[in-house]
Amino acid sequence: MHARRSLAGAVIMGAFAAMAFAGASAGAPAQAQQEPAGAAPITGKSLALKKLGTSVLSPAAGKPVQKSAAKALAAQLATKALLLAGQTNRPVAKIDKPATQSFRAPNSASMAAVAAEDQPIVGKRAIVQSSTGVNAYQQEFYGGYNLEPPDPSLAAGAGFVVQVVNSQVQISNQSLGKLSAPVSMESFFGDFFNALFDPLVTYNHGTGRWYLTEAVSDFASFSGVYIAVSSGSDPRGAWTIYYLDLGTFGGAGGCAVFLCLADQPNLGSDQYTISISTNQFDLSGGFGCATGFCGAAYVLIDKWALALGLAFPNTVGFDISNTPVIFPDFNFGDCVFGGGPCWYSIQPADSPNGKYDTRLGGTQWALSALDFFGLPDNRIAIWRFQNTSSIGGVFPDISGTLYVRDTHTYYSNPPLARQPQGIVGPNVANGNPLGDYLVLLGLCGPGSPPAGCGNPGPIATNDDRMRDTSMLRQTNGQHMIWGGNNTAVGGSAGIAFWGVNVTGSPTVTRSGYIHNPSADVYFPAVANIDDGSGLFAYTVSSSTLYPSSAYSVFTPSLNPPAIEVSNQGQGVQDGFTQYVPITGFYRPRWGDYSGAATDGKKIFFTSEFIPKPNCSLFVFKDIDDTCGGTRTFFANWGTSVNKLTAP
Repeated sequence: MHARRSLAGAVIMGAFAAMAFAGASAGAPAQAQQEPAGAAPITGKSLALKKLGTSVLSPAAGKPVQKSAAKALAAQLATKALLLAGQTNRPVAKIDKPATQSFRAPNSASMAAVAAEDQPIVGKRAIVQSSTGVNAYQQEFYGGYNLEPPDPSLAAGAGFVVQVVNSQVQISNQSLGKLSAPVSMESFFGDFFNALFDPLVTYNHGTGRWYLTEAVSDFASFSGVYIAVSSGSDPRGAWTIYYLDLGTFGGAGGCAVFLCLADQPNLGSDQYTISISTNQFDLSGGFGCATGFCGAAYVLIDKWALALGLAFPNTVGFDISNTPVIFPDFNFGDCVFGGGPCWYSIQPADSPNGKYDTRLGGTQWALSALDFFGLPDNRIAIWRFQNTSSIGGVFPDISGTLYVRDTHTYYSNPPLARQPQGIVGPNVANGNPLGDYLVLLGLCGPGSPPAGCGNPGPIATNDDRMRDTSMLRQTNGQHMIWGGNNTAVGGSAGIAFWGVNVTGSPTVTRSGYIHNPSADVYFPAVANIDDGSGLFAYTVSSSTLYPSSAYSVFTPSLNPPAIEVSNQGQGVQDGFTQYVPITGFYRPRWGDYSGAATDGKKIFFTSEFIPKPNCSLFVFKDIDDTCGGTRTFFANWGTSVNKLTAP
């Protein structure tokens, strides 16, 4: 590791065209040779990264913001009084972002993927250890409010595991023993006034540092991403805090005129940079971008300068909203240049164990889907950013190449996920007491959501955007990218996955489905060990299986053979976002993603599940609406933290 000079306002020229490189070596500037036309060039832009100060994650850090039991009880009683009085239009909980900003809602008319290989649902293998992570009760107790969904993610390195959720962070050792109480993101970032959402974290084996990101906005005057970087390999020490303003970047220039919301920042890394991509939404009411969605933005930051805590780490942004599709398929429909932003949810790859792609002066890879209109598709986009070693120079010169590849695996927006429905009745334990209470108040009927509240409803699986990506330089010298997304498979929600060999020209060599016709699997994350083996982590549920944490393993030659339950759910989802009397709309939130990370031969993963049975309405209403400290009045989600140790 060595220090690099960092200049604010450097001129960055990044071409996004079809390029081939010859004679480039790791660490040297890449030499470009023009290929036949196929993608439109764009220009990168220097962005300003603001250093805010320092913070700390320690066992004591969460204590000052704990919500006392008396205050928690008073808040719940006040909320009940408002419900009884019929004042249901008052916000009673925090959602990470307005549902109206979901630009790709599930399409029930989507063509379902077919010809899938079904996997049986089995128990976990002996090499998997499971524990519970942060839950809804802890989120309210340490954060002071309720929210859905939890957005669980984690990272592993240097003997530690760091889990983040909306909106807490917790440190464990690699035996999954907790080393700290949960710490609220508001306390960590010193921001108690704005909305913080969509956290992610990674441990970088190159710098020996932890990098944590969190979107922040007031939904009116600014939007961006907080970036926290640890001062060493122990996450319990000091962290340096930065702020990246993205409210005026992207949208083919529209965000510079009308403010945008930088939503769901995705996080990845290569040998020299960390990468953050966001979906940009118009906060002006549709005047900046015609559809309200302004496309994707992609940012690369000097990770070594961040690790050193420098004041002005070089930062390069690409507005790739309207980059034309170079492999159109008019059977499914393509975003037409000028007709609206094309690209969304570009997933930067993280490299397990620091097995980076060192070619072309340092290379960062990313994947994304191409289902622009909620119709089926079978193509994936492969993004390559090369010469990332130049990020530490006076004039960084990072360029990009877009590849689009046809595959044998179709994907489309998934249906809602099933969960058990048979346990009903106001005084029956392990039902849905929040829903039953709303029926008792006369705020909705006894049926299922959205019209009723008396039965537990299905679970939202959102859409078929790419969810997670891993790039590995395998021990055999091959460079592989793995990714997955939610999809419809027959009448169920399943996972489509891809393995892309990028040793030469990117080639999809592996693809398929994780699916069982009697169950739903959703929100995948992926991680690998050095030989190319790995796993997908996700949630599984069915009409007889409570929402559970699960995973599927794969090897360089074997696709996932089974759906393996690592932490079985103990009750139905009974959260506020499925009940229209509370939210005013119907969107039963889950996810929005899971997390997986590698440290040596150990793979750690996290996903949402329901960890404890619900209590009866009688107990919930008159005795203890936390059901013994296992939930809050508004939510009963939990997260599972798991470890697989490879032989």
